[in-house]
Amino acid sequence: ILQVTPRGFGRAAFYRRVEQGMATSPYRHILVHIDGSDERARSALDAAIALAETSGAKLRVVDVLRPPPGRLFRSAERDYRQLLVEGRRDALHELCRDVVGDAASWEVDVRVGAAAVEIIREVLADDVDLVVRAAEGRGVGRLFGGTDMALLRKCPCPVLIVRPGRERLRRVVAAIDPDMDDDVRESLNPAIMRTAGHLAKLHGATLDVVHAWYLVGEDVIRSGAEGLGPEQYRELLRVERRHHLEALGREIEPFGLSVDDPRVHVLKGAPTEVIPETVEQIDADLLVMGTVGRVGLPGLLIGNTAETILGRVGCAVLAIKPEGFQTPVEPASPEAPRKPGAP
Repeated sequence: ILQVTPRGFGRAAFYRRVEQGMATSPYRHILVHIDGSDERARSALDAAIALAETSGAKLRVVDVLRPPPGRLFRSAERDYRQLLVEGRRDALHELCRDVVGDAASWEVDVRVGAAAVEIIREVLADDVDLVVRAAEGRGVGRLFGGTDMALLRKCPCPVLIVRPGRERLRRVVAAIDPDMDDDVRESLNPAIMRTAGHLAKLHGATLDVVHAWYLVGEDVIRSGAEGLGPEQYRELLRVERRHHLEALGREIEPFGLSVDDPRVHVLKGAPTEVIPETVEQIDADLLVMGTVGRVGLPGLLIGNTAETILGRVGCAVLAIKPEGFQTPVEPASPEAPRKPGAP
């Protein structure tokens, strides 16, 4: 990790720059996916409430039930599926009255089907800005479960997956990747910085910026196979490092930061290794990152680098898709109308 001396930009200066780039909060409609234990439900709601209180966002609290087997339809006096939906909707109303109360405007809904698919259909139908849910694991081994990863891969809006039981954010990390040769990746960096800065300010947290770089083909060059001596190899490293520092500096300068700030980490190595290691070393609570796949081509959903990083971190993650991302999930058919409930 490269940590160098500060150049005079403090936290207050950064927040002023963030506010200049964000006249309003980015969130107006937040979907909270509730499933699993009460602890997970409260963790997701607490995170959503903190955002809604400052932005005036509306909360839509949704659970998705598995379709009951057909034999239960035949044995129940009433529609067994409807019994389940009504019972779960009543429980969500009670939970929201207890946890959310008057802190934000809220409504509840219960769907039946595959969890990730139904949540994405809600996003498409309601123009949702952000999906919030609690991770299925606890950080020992793999934190994110199947539904978590499906949403991170396929959901068209940002997805915030919080770690159950982690009550507050103390340290937020923005992972950015300046790349002038990749317009999609380059376009994500300002969104990542704005989002990370907004959340850090909201929670009074420290903001770190992480960028990983490496010399393409370094193993070949270092072996001397191309006839380059040790000094030429070192010069290539110096040139490449300087290029990345300059590119990173241009990305973070509008936010009042420079590569000389102590919370800006410039790391040599594969992003899949050094970013998770840094997140762990600084005990980060939240990683904000882009999940770059391919735009305009449903099905190519997330970059291999992002996928590997997500499998190795143990903190909360907020994943942002590139502009123009298309989900492979089809909207709900008109024959399957949504049935919202309200407090």
